[in-house]
Amino acid sequence: MLELWPRFQALAFPPHWLPLGGMLSGFFGGLSGNQGALRSAFLVKLGLSKEAFVATAAVSAVLVDAVRLIVYGVGFLAEHFARSQQLILPVAVGTVCAFADALIGKRVLRQATLRTVQAVVASMMLFVGGGLALGIL
Repeated sequence: MLELWPRFQALAFPPHWLPLGGMLSGFFGGLSGNQGALRSAFLVKLGLSKEAFVATAAVSAVLVDAVRLIVYGVGFLAEHFARSQQLILPVAVGTVCAFADALIGKRVLRQATLRTVQAVVASMMLFVGGGLALGIL
C-alpha cells in the first residue's frame, strides 16, 4: 500500500542494498512461493528505468523458474515417467504463451511510464496479499 502512497515515491534504495534485497526476497519468496512480488517490491525502489526493471525481473524469474523446473522435473520424472508424456502439450502451450506475453509486454512497455509500472506492481502485490490473507492463493 505504501507504493501507491505519493509520499513514499521519493524513497529509493542505493544499489549496494541489491544483494540484501535479493536474499530477503528469495528467502521469503521461498517460504510463500511468491518470489516475483517480493522481488518486484525491492527492484521498483532501485531507481531503474522501466526497461531495466522489467528486464531484471524477467531474467530473475527465468533463472528461478529454470532451477525450480529442474528440481521438480527430475523428481517427477523419476516417479512418474509414463505420465510425464501427458505434460508435453501443456508445457508447450505454456512456453508459447510466455513468449507471446513477452512480445505483447514489449509493445505495452514502450507506452507505459515507470509510474504506471510501479502502480501495476503495487496493485498486483495487494491482490496477491489479499488472496493469501483470504486463503484464496
